[in-house]
Amino acid sequence: MTRFIETNKLAERAQRHKFDSLCLWIEEHMDERIGWQEMTRQSGLEFPVIHALFYKYKTTTAMTYIRQRRMAAQAASSLVRPSSWAPITKAPQWNSTPFEQTPR
Repeated sequence: MTRFIETNKLAERAQRHKFDSLCLWIEEHMDERIGWQEMTRQSGLEFPVIHALFYKYKTTTAMTYIRQRRMAAQAASSLVRPSSWAPITKAPQWNSTPFEQTPR
């Protein structure tokens, strides 16, 4: 019985390693088309296994994970401002009347 548990743990670790490698590969290839064929070819895992592992470790589907990572990367790149922009040194001063908000 103990040998079976050890074998099962080794198999689970091997799957987790393949899954982590697949996630790294996805990060490196986000600008390319990524489908199930590419993921199964890259990881060596079958579709149902990949699907189950994404739910187990990422609590989402593979395609939703890829979409979220792409959106996060796009949002992060839009936050980076060019070095040619001057930093804001002083905030604008506003008139004191509540209905008229024009800079002085």
